[in-house]
Amino acid sequence: MTRFLAGLPADARPPTFRRLPSGIVLAESLVPVKAGKDLHETHGILMGPSGEPAPPQPGDL
Repeated sequence: MTRFLAGLPADARPPTFRRLPSGIVLAESLVPVKAGKDLHETHGILMGPSGEPAPPQPGDL
């Protein structure tokens, strides 16, 4: 998680966290893009119980 947060640009919005059906957590942050007003790029990571990167399971996405 620390690496995810450190890799976000300075203008990124605070991350949101969502527990998926399998129990892993999806952390996402929106970053404004220069292409137009109110357009954002999504940065995200799936995390296991200890915060380690985890693969999605069937039914998660």
